[in-house]
Amino acid sequence: MNPAKWTHKKSVERGLTIYKTGMSRYWRARLYDRSIRKYVTKTTMETDRQEASIIAREWKVKYLQGATSHLVEKANSENAFEFYARMIPKSHKDDWVLLNRNDDGILAHFGNYDVEAITTGAIRQYIEVLNSNRPAPLAVSTQKKHVGTIKKVLRFARENGKIAMIPEAPKLQKLDQKPRGNFTPKEFRAFFDLLLNDVKKGELDREVFDIIRFVPLTFVRPIENELMGLRVKDITVHEKKDDKDQEYLTMKIKGKTGSRQSISLPFAVSLFKKQIARKDLQPDDYLWFPETANRKYAITKFSRLFTKLLEKHGFQYSDDGQKRSSYSLRHFGLTSRLQTSGGRINMYSLADNAGTSVQMLEKFYLKNFEPNKDTIANLLYFNRD
Repeated sequence: MNPAKWTHKKSVERGLTIYKTGMSRYWRARLYDRSIRKYVTKTTMETDRQEASIIAREWKVKYLQGATSHLVEKANSENAFEFYARMIPKSHKDDWVLLNRNDDGILAHFGNYDVEAITTGAIRQYIEVLNSNRPAPLAVSTQKKHVGTIKKVLRFARENGKIAMIPEAPKLQKLDQKPRGNFTPKEFRAFFDLLLNDVKKGELDREVFDIIRFVPLTFVRPIENELMGLRVKDITVHEKKDDKDQEYLTMKIKGKTGSRQSISLPFAVSLFKKQIARKDLQPDDYLWFPETANRKYAITKFSRLFTKLLEKHGFQYSDDGQKRSSYSLRHFGLTSRLQTSGGRINMYSLADNAGTSVQMLEKFYLKNFEPNKDTIANLLYFNRD
């Protein structure tokens, strides 16, 4: 069940509704703001419906009283935020993504604001709107990107003499970070079988299926410069020399935490070889989606396909309500390696191999770790010699 789905709904008056979701016991108020053509929400912090309705009405009055005083008549006026937003070069694509989001982009919220009315508090309110529109709040790093783009726009207004100074950035609340929803071994096996069936029926491309298997076997992040940054020449196959030896891949990765050499699990070798043969790849070719020159688009394409597969087969959410994404494949790979090692794996080696830290492994992967029999025996072992 989607934890963000409404479980209760009650109309208080025209344009004002209170509702509950599976994520909280408190009623939330929802109001349509015609000036920005979107809904705004706020928690009532009440569990009683009648009390929540009273709080909602009071909030509506206060909200509407301040809803228009900060606006200008035309968004192209020299006092308007949008006037200065148009000065940001089109080449700054990351800024324009944040500015032009249809539902809750910066222009949708601040477009016809008078730049003099944009204060630290107004920016904080915008961040609160962003977070209230989502099942879980944005990461602090993402919130900072929004604030950074707003300040870039206001810098143009200051240079044009419309404002004397740029407001300080609001103090952003550090969130209790949680990894994307993980898979249990049983869930992943079931998901894997469904995907394999899709491949056999011709409903899923074999390359996409192999990428889904490749990530947990290599611990690479499913991002542009890790998974989609791998070229054939970055990968070396270490063949099995004798019965005691194992084959594996060594990968040169320029990743999120810097450059590293990473070792794969054995089965990744066959996936690597099959992909080279399937696409007739040369050393300079990218390993996955080699025909796609834009690597940012390549990872977006994979992430969207993976999300659709999760939705198709009913695996969007983990048991604890966390939404799964392509990152869940990496999380599954790391937790599986910890679980199947029987407690014998060197935590520092695993963290270094995956481009993370022992602290992150402890925080995200060992917190709810259920030790198996081998792990318990390993923990209880003493060398009495």
